[in-house]
Amino acid sequence: MLAACSTLNEESLARTSESRSVQPWGEGAPEDAGCNQAAIASLVEELRRGEHGAVDHFLLIHDGLKVVDERFHPTAYETLIDQAGSSPRPIHDYSNPAWHPYKKGTELHTMQSVTKSVTSIGIGMAIAAGAIPGVRVPALTYLDGVEINNDPRWKELTLFDLLTMQSGIDWTPPAGSVGYTPEHPTLQMESCDHWVPYITARPMRTAPGTEFEYVDGASVLIGHILHQAVGERVDTYLKRRLFDPIGIKEWFWKTSPAGEADTEGGLYLTAQGLARIGVLFLNEGRWNGTQILPSEWITESTTPHVLNNGPNSPIAYGYQWWVREHENGKTRIFGAFGFGGQILFIDRETGTIAVFLGWDETKNAAPLFAKRILPALQ
Repeated sequence: MLAACSTLNEESLARTSESRSVQPWGEGAPEDAGCNQAAIASLVEELRRGEHGAVDHFLLIHDGLKVVDERFHPTAYETLIDQAGSSPRPIHDYSNPAWHPYKKGTELHTMQSVTKSVTSIGIGMAIAAGAIPGVRVPALTYLDGVEINNDPRWKELTLFDLLTMQSGIDWTPPAGSVGYTPEHPTLQMESCDHWVPYITARPMRTAPGTEFEYVDGASVLIGHILHQAVGERVDTYLKRRLFDPIGIKEWFWKTSPAGEADTEGGLYLTAQGLARIGVLFLNEGRWNGTQILPSEWITESTTPHVLNNGPNSPIAYGYQWWVREHENGKTRIFGAFGFGGQILFIDRETGTIAVFLGWDETKNAAPLFAKRILPALQ
């Protein structure tokens, strides 16, 4: 989710890395990478005609070659969450085309909940550096001075529970509501000046670690823990540890009214920037011969820790990463997904990275990876 902030410091939010690095992929036509040219071309034309919703960008890398990099221009976007009538109207509201899907006419595209997956990278880096002792650390360790709900189950909450969306925090939307209405806990949180106290004031619905429930507030707490552990705001830390080293030169990260990086959905990247993160994960955390992120963390964070629909389900959850195909606990296809159609797919077996950016909830481009892209690679 993007934040409904009441204040904005543009200078403190915009970040442009000075680093320069060679492209991490070659250039080629689909047939150069062993792909079915006609099948890929047909898919691109369907996307251009809007047959799969309002898709803004499709980027495909296979076997080290970028074979598709197509920017589309939908004629119109739906208002996915109407905040035009809010009073006061949030600066980053979903009704404002200056923020959704692109930031003020730039190529920086809202990532929405892909932000959660990127924040998880920072946790892995902090654990590797010794700033966090491990994923089983109690969340209360990093909540000194924050008022906590008197529900005793808060004392049981660990970083692992937050990472795997098993926090137990009651994030139940109003009865009968559908989607993100103004009364939804996420939008209620975003209307606050201080987000963390809003989250910690909520009771537990279940015991931590016992049930999967997608809670945006859990990802805010992960960002708070990372900031407290490393002594830097999350965007500053990841600029130095992730974005600069892998050559992400253009990015933007919104902050809450209190000045904290919005780690539930505030990141903006280009399609190429998101693909670089895919390359890093496909290469087991190495970049130009340097281990940027421990391979063990990549394995652990993309392991199906939560099996949503049984042991052979195609959909499971890791550490803020979705696991789309796995067998006997081994992951083949995983990804990051954000509201409105932000998608990063990584297929270890075929060496494939696919990025979709869009702004549409009526159609979903995610099934295209298994139904159209993978068959075209064989």
